[in-house]
Amino acid sequence: MELVSILGLASELKTKGEDAFRRAHNHSFLVVDFGPEEAEDFMDPRTRDASRCDIFPGSDKIPWFNRAIALVKSNRNAFLSKLTIGRSRNNDIVIRSPKISKLHAIIFPEPGAHKILDPGSANGTAVNGVRLQADKNVLLHNHDRISLWHYHFIYHDLDSFLKLIA
Repeated sequence: MELVSILGLASELKTKGEDAFRRAHNHSFLVVDFGPEEAEDFMDPRTRDASRCDIFPGSDKIPWFNRAIALVKSNRNAFLSKLTIGRSRNNDIVIRSPKISKLHAIIFPEPGAHKILDPGSANGTAVNGVRLQADKNVLLHNHDRISLWHYHFIYHDLDSFLKLIA
């Protein structure tokens, strides 16, 4: 899992072209939509790919809300068929906040789609403002807003994400 700059991805798309971009990023994204002010550095460094820096030549540091998370499995846990989100360091997406459960949500990649499940987190997971029932997965659609306490993300498949950054 990597936290990357949307501006960097837009630049890559412009430089390499759509076909090369699709080959390099054949996955969906969560676009960071909102987080508490004190959470500018809320993502654990392990969620970032060291080769993709948030600082670009001639620019200041890119604000955290101009970032996206590639929905690609990490090697931090043994679950081969699911992406985990939580505050524990062994999650695929690590959010360092005491309001986020150790295992807060699970995303299940399926052919051409993703489902999300809340395994019973203390502060809940919501999709489009509707809190998920524990242990019941929900199919994600483009532009769905995923909320984990005060952290909000927008789900995009690759086609939708390309339209966003083009």
